[in-house]
Amino acid sequence: AKLLTVLQNRQVVRVGSHKPRDIDIRLICASNMSIQKMTAQQEFRQDLLYRINTVEIQLPPLRERQEDLPLLV
Repeated sequence: AKLLTVLQNRQVVRVGSHKPRDIDIRLICASNMSIQKMTAQQEFRQDLLYRINTVEIQLPPLRERQEDLPLLV
């Protein structure tokens, strides 16, 4: 719930403080599970998915892209 609040309000309150600070962040998320299925099973918050799923890129796992390994290592 705290992450969703930060993403919606673009503000964060530091530990030990009561004053919200404006922030400008970019968030990159990755998962090896289907977030859509998890949302349908109520294992992932739908409102959080809505916030983080602005651009979706699906890549096959590295075990299926062995030719990419030298570029990543």
